[in-house]
Amino acid sequence: MGIPHQDGVPNLLKYAFNLDPSMPDQRTMTPGGSSGLPTIGRQLAGNVFRFEFLRRIGSGLIYTPEKNSSLDPASWITLSSTPTVTPVNDTWERVIYEEPVNTALNPVCFGRVRVTMP
Repeated sequence: MGIPHQDGVPNLLKYAFNLDPSMPDQRTMTPGGSSGLPTIGRQLAGNVFRFEFLRRIGSGLIYTPEKNSSLDPASWITLSSTPTVTPVNDTWERVIYEEPVNTALNPVCFGRVRVTMP
């Protein structure tokens, strides 16, 4: 799969998000892009926390999008909204979550997509 390049991105994530395992590669995907780590952030209009990432079709990998308001390791919460999933090609699909967030209760929000093997 490739030799680790000490770029802080494990090869499993490079495989999961279509990054180049043959070189240091830690870029974030631009919205609508075809490779990169997940794009996560609050939408400028409204109280929506948006996750966009590629998911490898048929890989058996488990993609778990999570949010947290404190970065406390025990406080990650799996997203509860239903994603929009759009095919990109035979290998990839685009996944978009738009998770409502109450900015009065949670003025700060962090996100991640955990990728695990079954």
